[in-house]
Amino acid sequence: MAILKIIWRRRNLVLGNILLWALFAGATTAFHEPCYTASAYIFPYSQGAEFSAAISNLDRGTIAKAVIDRLGLLNTPEYNLSIIYNASITAKFLQNAENLGYKLQNTGGYAQEKFEENISIEAVGGSFAFKISTISIDPSRAANISNATKDTIIEFLTSPSTEQATFTKRDIWVENAQTTYIPSPPAFSKIFLRGAIFGLFIGIFTSILRDKMASIKNLSRRQ
Repeated sequence: MAILKIIWRRRNLVLGNILLWALFAGATTAFHEPCYTASAYIFPYSQGAEFSAAISNLDRGTIAKAVIDRLGLLNTPEYNLSIIYNASITAKFLQNAENLGYKLQNTGGYAQEKFEENISIEAVGGSFAFKISTISIDPSRAANISNATKDTIIEFLTSPSTEQATFTKRDIWVENAQTTYIPSPPAFSKIFLRGAIFGLFIGIFTSILRDKMASIKNLSRRQ
């Protein structure tokens, strides 16, 4: 309760920090690193409905873990917050902001959440084909993740050691991720929100610090 009273007394300071850091986060998007999108495709030769249902029923978390291990994504700064970005202002700011939210979360958990955030596995309209698209700050990594996800899905569907094995590799035709990439714009709302959260923490810390200093000054004057 005491902390809430301090925050209320210095609410202008807290709100000022929230606004300042949100604006700063937005301004850094002018220097953001471009993100790239790479897409791979999976097409069934036959049994289209069964194939579509099988892919839709695959556990996304299991796929994510398999691809993360396969490509060693925990050794990249994009998927491991403990590795410092040697990159743009925005990348460094986002990493610091994400550390606030994920400092108590294990590395593997963050990597899996990041993977599922960056990838989409969607049915192509009007067909039984599936498109696997990945967003990454590294164009080669985007292609590698899309291709590895495609290969992992096929292994799940064709390997005799898995429960989902109802097809053979001869039933499936694939197209590897293209080597041309489309820059993706930064998620402005997400960046602003992270800036505001960062500002909230700074504002609360500054308010408590100033309140303590004011109390010490008042105590010294009385003495």
